[in-house]
Amino acid sequence: MQPCISQTAQRIDAAKRARFVLPDHREVWPNILPGLEALHAMHPEQDWDIAGVRKLLDNDLAVLLVDAADPAAFFIVRFDQSPYHDGEIELFIYLAWNQGGDAQARLHPHLEMFARMGGARHIRFYSRRQAFLRVAPRLGYELRGIEYAKELDDVIR
Repeated sequence: MQPCISQTAQRIDAAKRARFVLPDHREVWPNILPGLEALHAMHPEQDWDIAGVRKLLDNDLAVLLVDAADPAAFFIVRFDQSPYHDGEIELFIYLAWNQGGDAQARLHPHLEMFARMGGARHIRFYSRRQAFLRVAPRLGYELRGIEYAKELDDVIR
């Protein structure tokens, strides 16, 4: 038999190892709360808070995916219209957490399957973490741009 030279076998193996469950977020909140707190502590100036994340989940505006092998590892995602491709659906990764810090690389194959099953043609995320500049291209992501924001003092009203 000819040896496999594609990444298919490796991706299938990785997907089998990283099985997500879609739990009721109210039941697993104590497991994911430490990860949310750690994410928020890393960049407290970001435009999200834990109460807002809870509200997204309560109102079914986002989906919680938890790694069955590690209940503290999770993704919070939502299906949206792609801002870059008219009429196409994307899976937007709102938040990701894994204590080992390799959530994206370790859990990505299963995330791709979830996106496809939900009808998404694209996956998109935003991160200020420098490590993603190295990891994302290896996972097939294309850098779309860098966002800058400035808060203005003394607003005229």
